[in-house]
Amino acid sequence: MIENVIRLKNKKVTNNARIVAYIGPKGCYQTTTAIEIANHNPKHNILFVSLEMSPIQLSKRITNKNVDISDKMVWDGKILNNYDVIIINNIELLSKNQTIKWLNTAKKLKNDCKINTCMFTHLISNKEDINYYKSRQNSQYIKEIADKVWILKKDDDNDNNILFKIEKSNFEELDDCWYYMYKMENGKLKKCLWEKVS
Repeated sequence: MIENVIRLKNKKVTNNARIVAYIGPKGCYQTTTAIEIANHNPKHNILFVSLEMSPIQLSKRITNKNVDISDKMVWDGKILNNYDVIIINNIELLSKNQTIKWLNTAKKLKNDCKINTCMFTHLISNKEDINYYKSRQNSQYIKEIADKVWILKKDDDNDNNILFKIEKSNFEELDDCWYYMYKMENGKLKKCLWEKVS
């Protein structure tokens, strides 16, 4: 269930808004996960910002009618306050100053307006050790502000399988284990959240 990826909270009924970051190399289905979050939370007003795909491309995959799609960053607080959830894909395409500005904005939206933010970013390449993501541009700012950080990587034994580990969480204890997020079975991609990698 997509609720295992992030339990989105409606600002009208709770004070538990969150900032969640998903960090990994290209090919780890970040866009797929972002779209699933958008589609599986129909009771929320969602702004989906994609800095890579066009709104026309995304509109073919996003079925939730409560999702507005933009290919540009939205900074206007009056506009942002209309949403319960803001999803940003490919945040690494922002400059360092823009990233810091957005993280400060996301923190203010969470604290003052109870708005959730989900950020997806490619900050590490396939060939780099997953633990070195901290030294990459902007990643230290993202981890500092985020309430929860998911690290994604391809399975060394089968790069069709995508693994994840919770690197940071303000809401639960961490076990430092890798789990399957997506697994290829019989030629089809299957979501396998919380199936531990043996």
